Amino acid sequence: MKLSYVFFLFCILLVSSSFLAYETKVSIYISEYDYSFTPQKDGCIDTLIKKIEDGRELKIALFDCKGKMHLQCFKNKIKIEEGEYINSLDLLKKYINRVDGISGSQKIKVYQFYQPLRSGTWIFYDKKGKFLRKEIYKEGVIQR
Repeated sequence: MKLSYVFFLFCILLVSSSFLAYETKVSIYISEYDYSFTPQKDGCIDTLIKKIEDGRELKIALFDCKGKMHLQCFKNKIKIEEGEYINSLDLLKKYINRVDGISGSQKIKVYQFYQPLRSGTWIFYDKKGKFLRKEIYKEGVIQR
């Protein structure tokens, strides 16, 4: 009897830890670059280098699963902007219309994501990498 009780508790613990691990795998969407990614490492602390569709390259130092990060953007290997993001204020959702490739049937899927906000001083550079301007953000809103 005690053995089955311990086994039952172990199964509950295993299922809950799997659920928590799944929860940390929510995508992060950076609206300024129309770029979305899903953190892969436990705790979401990671450094990523990603090319985006328009040819720019993003270097992201991710600090947690809700989007706190330092981001540098490069074009032709020249830094054109950099700054900090704070965590998304909440888990966001949007509907996505999916078409099944085999049956052709349409389904609506709920896509969940975090959308971090620019914060602090952002520095912008010209196409030669020289200082152009700085902008100050507070929770995604430009201050000056």
